[in-house]
Formats: sequence, C-alpha cells, structure tokens
Amino acid sequence: MKTRIFKTMAITALLMALTAVAAQAQTSLNRQKFTVPFDFSVGKTVLPAGEYTVFAENETIRVRRDDGNGNAIALSQRIVRENSGNSVKLTFHRYGNHLYLSQVLLVDGIGRELKKQRRANTEVVQNFETVEVEARTAAR
Repeated sequence: MKTRIFKTMAITALLMALTAVAAQAQTSLNRQKFTVPFDFSVGKTVLPAGEYTVFAENETIRVRRDDGNGNAIALSQRIVRENSGNSVKLTFHRYGNHLYLSQVLLVDGIGRELKKQRRANTEVVQNFETVEVEARTAAR
C-alpha cells in the first residue's frame, strides 16, 4: 500500500515539474527586451524612451518599462509574418512628430498588430513613416 502511494506521489510531482518547465519555456517566447531610443505611444498612453520588456498575452500586448516608470496595455490581432525570417522587433509608425507602436514580432513566431487608433485628419494617416527597433541581444 505504501509503495503504491509513493509511486502515485512521485508521478504527480514529476508531472507538476514538467508542467512548470513547459509553462516557463512558453512564457520566455512571449516576451522580449527592447531599447527604444525615443518617446512613443501605445494606444493613448505615451511612454518615454528607455528599456522595455514587451509581453504578448493572447490578444493583448503589454509594454513595461524596466525601471518601472511606464506601462501600457493594448489590444492586438495576429498577423502573418511575411519575409521577416526570425527577426524580433517592434515596428512604429511616425505621424508628424509622434511615434505609435504598430507591430510586435517576438521569438514565438507570431506577429501581432496593434489595433489602429482613429485619427481625425485622414491626410496625416496616409503620410506616415515606419521605424523599426530590433530586440536587445542581451540575455532575457
């Protein structure tokens, strides 16, 4: 009887350990550190230049400044990654002097596009520049 209980507990402990390892691996694929050298907006939140960790969680993107002085959450949708290879980057759109986070490409291989913000002036919307920021190469 004791042997059977011991085996059951050992199997349960092993399954819990494997589940924790799998969850950690998945989490590390859904986050990445970036150094953004300019102020930018995520939705209606303006964030200062600095070092950020970007998290992809289901249909949301969370951007957290590493020193704790900035945080934003935005809705996103999955996109097909065309000709991006294994690049890990943030894509911003510049409208005049303002930069808005537009796309997030992380290690997990899934591209995400942030929901577009409505802008009053359609001429400004048509005239934008794209700016990309590659992931930091330091350890996550």
